[in-house]
Amino acid sequence: MVTPPRPAPIVMAPVDCNMRVIRLNLSTVNRTLTFFLLLVTVGASLCFLRLCFKYEQSCNENNFVQTSFSNASFLRQNLAGTIFGRVRGFGVVPPAETSDLGRFSHPRYDAVKDYQTKVVEQRRRFSCTKLFEDDRMEQDKAAVYTTLHRSTFQTFPGATVPKMVADCGAFKAIRGYRAHRGGPEEQGFPLAYIILVHSDFEHLERLLRALYMPQHSFCIHVDAKAPEHLKSATAALAECFENVALASEPQTIIYAHMSRLMADIVCMKDLLDLDSSWKYLINYAATEFPLRTNLETVKILHSLQGRNDIHESFKARVKDRYKWQYEVINGKMKATSVTLAPAPHNITITKGQAYNAYSRQFVEWALTDPKPRDLLKWSEKTYSPDEHYWGTLNNLFHNGFLNSPGGFEDDPDKKGYITKFISWQYSNPRYKCHGKVVHNICVFSSRDLPTLLNQMHLGANKFDLTSDPIAYSCMEELLENKTRADVPFNLAYYKNLHFVHYTKPDVI
Repeated sequence: MVTPPRPAPIVMAPVDCNMRVIRLNLSTVNRTLTFFLLLVTVGASLCFLRLCFKYEQSCNENNFVQTSFSNASFLRQNLAGTIFGRVRGFGVVPPAETSDLGRFSHPRYDAVKDYQTKVVEQRRRFSCTKLFEDDRMEQDKAAVYTTLHRSTFQTFPGATVPKMVADCGAFKAIRGYRAHRGGPEEQGFPLAYIILVHSDFEHLERLLRALYMPQHSFCIHVDAKAPEHLKSATAALAECFENVALASEPQTIIYAHMSRLMADIVCMKDLLDLDSSWKYLINYAATEFPLRTNLETVKILHSLQGRNDIHESFKARVKDRYKWQYEVINGKMKATSVTLAPAPHNITITKGQAYNAYSRQFVEWALTDPKPRDLLKWSEKTYSPDEHYWGTLNNLFHNGFLNSPGGFEDDPDKKGYITKFISWQYSNPRYKCHGKVVHNICVFSSRDLPTLLNQMHLGANKFDLTSDPIAYSCMEELLENKTRADVPFNLAYYKNLHFVHYTKPDVI
């Protein structure tokens, strides 16, 4: 019997007492793996969205621009019920794309064509209809896009503008400025507009184009301390239009200073000299945008029957703004220890807003009557007089002796206001702001479009092309499509405004 060989003995290696023992912490490993997987997921999602952008852009490149109407209850209930069918079937193409660009093939037109391409870019990239309808996927896509590209959003350089508008006819044709005066109702009710600008050309030009009609009159006030290239660009733009003038006395505007109010007053004087036929005046900041078409605006203002839409608030008065004399110290308005004398003629000060709709008769009265002129002089040493001057003059409930044309004779806190929608972001705001907040005011993003569509105001404040150009582009598309589709418009809301139908009771 053969005995099997014995296995070799196992020899243990000597233990190195200096060897470090590595212990794995399972919690640390789990966190690391989770973070890694999160990065992979986010990266994959961004890549997928980029592919979606490219795919949708290629699919929509040659399609008509979609219309921008949402599920706003007012629109559905009050605009004759055919609004969606009529506009969706209209196949609206913005003027930018309907212009006969073939005749502008010369290289000298490249600057304005490049500008036009920039303006309509976002409309090809996103569905404004879905954004107005608050479509979740489209809103998420727009939000990701703005987050990824916000650092690249820039307005058109003002230095290029003089070359761009050298041929005024080509500029207006390529940009799609309206040459027709509209129907009889629009032709017979010309308006005047003030536009205040201080920083860039593109906001100004796009707002002017949105408001423009040949029968209207425009005064553009460029802040005296604005860059020279903006002043030159604005002057070159104004030269292309007989009904557009630059403010004759540009003000150096300081926040909450008298200069802001004087910018409007200078333009009011200029507009009275420029044209004798306009019926109402509305003042705009360049960062605002209209919510109503020209025809809608004309219908609304005509329904006011000479009344002003000037914001008034008596309970919200801030008395410290006119209790002390204010001075400009280091470029800012500061209160002094000097008590301010009471307002002249025992006028009761009323808080208001700087942007309003004024009848022509009111403007003529405010610029010539001694009482408003005395109040203007007194306001020079107050804080933010643009926010009390107009409201005070329009308040005939407390200041009936002024007899201001189109003024409001009932309690100012009951008046109402339709000129501008401003989403104030104080504590418990009425509307959530999805954009950024500056000076307690919402700067709108594409997520705010459904809110904007439900507003009944003439315009909205405010927008920023360097923050969210999508929201601005969709507002342009909405305005253009409504204008061309001849959408029915119901005036019932405006005719029932308290300040429109109020009649002061007879005193027995």
